Amino acid sequence: MSQTDLSRRCAEKWTDQLRLPAEITRGDLAVTLKSAALDGVSRVETYPLNHVKLPRDPRVIRATLAVLMADDDSE
Repeated sequence: MSQTDLSRRCAEKWTDQLRLPAEITRGDLAVTLKSAALDGVSRVETYPLNHVKLPRDPRVIRATLAVLMADDDSE
């Protein structure tokens, strides 16, 4: 058996066993804000955009740059 065949068979087995959370299968294929929140994160920004538009939206870019350039006094 070739490496490609083995990889394909493993991928098929894995996807056959994959179970998506109910919030995905019953909704619009997106997770809720609550379940997407990371531990320790106190502020969450939301934008009425799909995932493809997020990296190109000026508001998202400005907000991301502000976080990345902010002074972090916790060090």
